[in-house]
Amino acid sequence: MEIIDNIRLRIKYKIHNYFYKNKKFASEDAFYSYLFTKSPGWSSKEGNEEETIRWGKIEAELIKYKTEASKFSILEIGCGRGWLANKMRKYGDITGIEPVQKVIKFANKLFPEVNFFAGFTSTYRQQFPYKTFDLIISTEVIEHVKDKNTFFKEAYQLLKPSGVIIITTPRMEHYQDYVDVSGDDPNQPVEEWVSEDQLRSLFHNNKFAIESNHFFSPIVKDGKEINITQLWVGKKQ
Repeated sequence: MEIIDNIRLRIKYKIHNYFYKNKKFASEDAFYSYLFTKSPGWSSKEGNEEETIRWGKIEAELIKYKTEASKFSILEIGCGRGWLANKMRKYGDITGIEPVQKVIKFANKLFPEVNFFAGFTSTYRQQFPYKTFDLIISTEVIEHVKDKNTFFKEAYQLLKPSGVIIITTPRMEHYQDYVDVSGDDPNQPVEEWVSEDQLRSLFHNNKFAIESNHFFSPIVKDGKEINITQLWVGKKQ
C-alpha cells in the first residue's frame, strides 16, 4: 500500500510542478509563501500523502520520548503552514518556528490554537533567551538550509539537558534515483540533500549522541525498492 501511495504522490508532484516550475519568484520568501499558502497539496489543513507517511514515522519516535510531565515541550523548526505542529499538540506544549511572515500568518488562520513564531531560531533565542525544549522536530528542512552546522548548533542551544532532536530529510545517496523516477529535479531555492555520513558528522560534531536512524518512503526503480527518506534521532550530550 505504501508503494502505491508513493506512486500517487509522484503523480501529484508532476501536476504541482506543472503549475509552478516555470513560475518566477522575486525571493525565497515569495517562493515559500506561494508553496505553503496557495500550491495544491501543500497548503491544506491536513497533511498530504507524503506528509502523512512522515507523521507516522515521527509519531512512533515521539512516543518513545514523551514523558508523563504535563509541561513536555516541543519545538518544530521550519513548521511551514503548521499541519505537523497541530498534530503534535496532543503530546505537549508545541511551538512552531517559520521564517516567512506570510506563511506564519496563514498558519495562524489554520491553527489559531498553536503557538507560532515568525523568524529564525537565532531570533527566537534573542527574544526568549532562557526558553528551552524537551524535544525538537525538523522535517524536510535541513536540505533547504545552507549553513547546516549552525542549524545544529542553534538546535543544541534550544534543547534542555538530554533533550532530543528528530530530523527527517531526503537521502543524498539516492537523489538521482528520485529524479529518474519522479521525472523532475526538486526545484526549491536551496536544494542540498544530505548523505548519511554528512548527517552522522553533523550530529557528532555538535555534541549529539545518535539514538537511532532508519529509512522509509520507498520508490521503485528497475524493479527494486529504494527508501528515499531518512529519519535520525539525536540526544543532547
